[in-house]
Amino acid sequence: MSDCHDPQSAGHQVTRTIGSPLIALVGQPNVGKSTVFNLLTGMNQHVGNWPGKTVERKEGRFSFQGKKYTLVDLPGTYSLSANSAEELITRDFIVTQHPDLVMALVNAASLERSLYLVAELVSLSVPLLVVLNMMDVAKQEGYRIEPNVLQAALGVPVISFTATHVQNTQPLLQAISDSFKAGVSSMVTKPTIRADHQQVLDEVTGHIQSIPLDPYPRDWIALKLLEGDTEITNLVRSKLPADEWEGIHEHLRAHDDAQLAIASGRYEWIGRMTRAALFRPAKNGARRTLKRTMAHS
Repeated sequence: MSDCHDPQSAGHQVTRTIGSPLIALVGQPNVGKSTVFNLLTGMNQHVGNWPGKTVERKEGRFSFQGKKYTLVDLPGTYSLSANSAEELITRDFIVTQHPDLVMALVNAASLERSLYLVAELVSLSVPLLVVLNMMDVAKQEGYRIEPNVLQAALGVPVISFTATHVQNTQPLLQAISDSFKAGVSSMVTKPTIRADHQQVLDEVTGHIQSIPLDPYPRDWIALKLLEGDTEITNLVRSKLPADEWEGIHEHLRAHDDAQLAIASGRYEWIGRMTRAALFRPAKNGARRTLKRTMAHS
């Protein structure tokens, strides 16, 4: 890996056809993305590797109600950090290729853990559709999820889905079509950093306002700097004179616990999003809200 990652040279470019929206399919590993990709694209797909990587690249096309769509299945990833090639490919594609829709596949049977990736996606302010996959498994395990309640909390469209049931493809296609008609909602609920670190986040954001960092959003860059993201740190450092970078670095060193504050904010957000939407029966038969599972891989 190079010292400074350049997203524009990552070889992510997709041949875009006028009038054919680009959809990015994202989700954690083993959430069923390949099944959904195959259901939608059928034989109309191409599989290869991402340029310079051993990570598989899948691109396909499908049509619905006379409109053609391009679907790119991004590598399975738990977050948008710079810890793996999969994470870098996924986040750089979303940021540099500006997909018309990001379709986030979520494991309904492990909803809270799966929503961590969604917490990062909403912070990128991308057009988003959340697909609750494995609803049959969730039901078998005693969970009950109300998609409409979750949608109201998130501020983005949510649809329930079971990828093993082919008859569910039509409602998914309709949800995709409806997402384009609705556009990006201004009602999206985003995670917030713990109050004791908000000031330093604002200060770091102010320091990088004049730096040419497109296409990355400035507030997202500041968040990643506080998280200690190696790729973003190297990118910002490469754009600044040494003395200016040192000023930012001083802020970051003084708040090296910010990563925990950011993660805590995301988990609190997940708790708020699921509080009214996620239930399972208690042992005595009464209904109770599922407690958050904080541990993650």
